[in-house]
Amino acid sequence: MVLLFSRLDMLDAKRMSIIRYDNVIRYLLPLTLFLFSLIPRSLDLGTGLIFDEQYWLERSPAFFDAVLAQEWGQTRFSGHPGVTTMWLSGLSIFFFKIPEMGFPEFLTISRLPIVSVTSLGILVSYYLLIKIFDRKTAFLSCILMALDPFFIAHSRFIHLDAMTTTWMMLAVLSFFVYLHQSSKLYIVFTGIFTGLAVLTKLPALFLLMYIPLALLLWSLLNSQRNGESLLNALISKEIWFEITKNASLVILIASIIYFLLFPVMWVNPGTEILKSISGVKSAIYNPHDNGGFFLGKANDGNNGPLFYPIIILMRSTPFTIIFFFTGVIYLFSRLRYKLENRRDIFILLSGIFCLLFTLQMGLSLKAFDRYILPIFPFICIIASYGFWNVITTIWQLLRLSGSQKRMKKLYNYKIIIPSLILVCAIVQLCQIIPIAPYYNSYYNPICGGSHLAQKTLLIGWGEGNDIAAKYLNQKPNAQNLTVGVQYPGFSQYFIGKSVPISQDADYYIFYISMIQRERNLDIWERYKEKDPEKIIRLNGINYVWIYRSNVTDEGKPL
Repeated sequence: MVLLFSRLDMLDAKRMSIIRYDNVIRYLLPLTLFLFSLIPRSLDLGTGLIFDEQYWLERSPAFFDAVLAQEWGQTRFSGHPGVTTMWLSGLSIFFFKIPEMGFPEFLTISRLPIVSVTSLGILVSYYLLIKIFDRKTAFLSCILMALDPFFIAHSRFIHLDAMTTTWMMLAVLSFFVYLHQSSKLYIVFTGIFTGLAVLTKLPALFLLMYIPLALLLWSLLNSQRNGESLLNALISKEIWFEITKNASLVILIASIIYFLLFPVMWVNPGTEILKSISGVKSAIYNPHDNGGFFLGKANDGNNGPLFYPIIILMRSTPFTIIFFFTGVIYLFSRLRYKLENRRDIFILLSGIFCLLFTLQMGLSLKAFDRYILPIFPFICIIASYGFWNVITTIWQLLRLSGSQKRMKKLYNYKIIIPSLILVCAIVQLCQIIPIAPYYNSYYNPICGGSHLAQKTLLIGWGEGNDIAAKYLNQKPNAQNLTVGVQYPGFSQYFIGKSVPISQDADYYIFYISMIQRERNLDIWERYKEKDPEKIIRLNGINYVWIYRSNVTDEGKPL
């Protein structure tokens, strides 16, 4: 009897240990994930103003002022709605801006809502993913998202792409949970997040095509798994009714969200819809006004079909791109026979999302690297799937003998999995720590890195100009200096006077993207062979050249 009670006590202690461990994991993992998301996005938020932010810094408070004044028709400012960005940043500016606030502080309070929402979005995606995959796949996927330099960079800007990515990610993952659990609550969430995505940027209309297609593929694959032929499934009235019903519900909810949160729709819905259609057509048929640079040549902004595949390779990290392709290989190896479980189907649907969205964006003549950002969370999910498949394969090949059950338990819960995730996080951190907070200067080192990127892609969106301004601010009587500027993002940090680079000035500031686009070539020709007073380098790339305007080669004043 004593031995029996002793055994029961041991079992109770063991059970309590497992319960305590699970409770720690349940609360510690989300907190860790949120901090991994928030901290790199929050560093030095007042630095590195990018080109497009100057517009949204004006539009956001103007939008909020129009709402307060009940001037509903004055809440549309651009081809893309940008509504979620303007609501969030406009609200932050309204409450936190004070008259004596400097520009870096103003930029910080404007960017902070974008940082917060994208960080929370990654946290919410973790809770959605654990309903679809196992905990380790969900957590590693979100760690890769949290520490992806391309995603981090755009999560820090008061702009549209990171917000669009966040809402699209949550819409698709909510839809996946609905497919997995058949809970109507998640189809409602899908509609809400779809509406928020379209409210932010019009390419999110892609979701209205993707969701019915994914539902069709899900139904066909499930029918095949149940022994039904594809042909019978295709002509099944029940399947098409289910697709129509759910797609209609998503569109209805998304439309309600679009209408409720976009005040211009309250007074001019028809005009607004026509303007949106016109904006989409303009992006499809017209390259960017300022031109572009691709594969070593300046162009009109039409980069051709190779652009986005190269961007995906150059903007991914070595870990994500390697294990993304590994995940694809594992998936195709299972497609040769039959998808074994629902997890594989969700990975297939994620891959289809990446492929189709890339094809959609490739149809437009207007192309920038940031336009493809919404596929990056799904690249991270597929990379996590690929990584754990590799680990499982290695584990199976080792064929551990002896206390195999105990080792398997150790592998699953105690040491090995947390250690592997920590290693993955460290690998990602090694990519971003050296370039913080200028994450947009990152390019994949195994695909040529910075050296190849500056010869291949258009580089620079204004980052580095703030460093140039701080350098010149240290000059004697800097407030009396006049600086000729080639690209925005300098004057907001400079205490002197800024003028266009074509005017007379004490210093001239040349910027890499304008040099690539072959702008102001006559002025550049006069200076490029001279030694600049200062070069601003980020991640091994010369972003800014600072020249003193004093003498020519012949010793005469310029």
